[in-house]
This record gives sequence, C-alpha cells and structure tokens, in this order.
Amino acid sequence: MELRVPPLGAVQCVTGPSHTRGTPSNVVELGPEAWLALALGVETFEELSGKGLLTASGNRSDLADLFPIFKA
Repeated sequence: MELRVPPLGAVQCVTGPSHTRGTPSNVVELGPEAWLALALGVETFEELSGKGLLTASGNRSDLADLFPIFKA
C-alpha cells in the first residue's frame, strides 16, 4: 500500500505485496492539510474521502482504523 502526500512525499506502508515500478494497486493520496487533519483526528478518513480531499484505490486502501495518529 502506498500513501502519497504531494508534494511532501510518498511511502510504502502497511504489510502486504510490494512493488518496485509503476503505480501500485493500493494507493491513498491526499494533500498536506488533509494529512494533518487526518493525523490529528480533526477529520476522519471517511469525511475527507466524502469531501473529495482524499482518494483511495484498491481493496487494501482503507486506512480508517489507523487514524488518528495523534489527538488534537
């Protein structure tokens, strides 16, 4: 699974199949402001997705259970 926060970076996270080239099958992408809101628990995975601020593709891309990382 790949988590992308352009232009800050992208990281392979969550165990499972790895890839080395091209676009992986499981991708979550969101902007820096949305990432901070998610990490701090200001907004949920579902809220950001519903607002179009987060895109998730693939059957392993639901990361809702991993957030928030920190409590605001």
